[in-house]
Amino acid sequence: MPKLSNDEGTRDDSELDSLAYRERRGFSPLISESFFFPIPIPILFMYGDNKYAMQHSPQWCEYITSVKRVEDGISNVIKIEGGGHWFFAEPNCSREVSKHVVDFIKAPTK
Repeated sequence: MPKLSNDEGTRDDSELDSLAYRERRGFSPLISESFFFPIPIPILFMYGDNKYAMQHSPQWCEYITSVKRVEDGISNVIKIEGGGHWFFAEPNCSREVSKHVVDFIKAPTK
């Protein structure tokens, strides 16, 4: 396995990182290059909109809808209205969450 430099500036193009790859798409406002971990399967990302801190970025949601969804035809981001951090365990959200999960599982991929 190749040894990788911790400092991106000293890495040369021959170094391979098996866990992450660089995309020059500008999704991340926090670093100069965007690093995404390739996920070879469709993604269903749901989140509740009623919580104090969002643990994801708009860029992550954009990546799923504009890259992953184009690739596989079913990846999606769904905001659960009124859901908190544990929205999937909240009684007022359980039917909606279940419906989205079942629809996602049944959906045909490209």
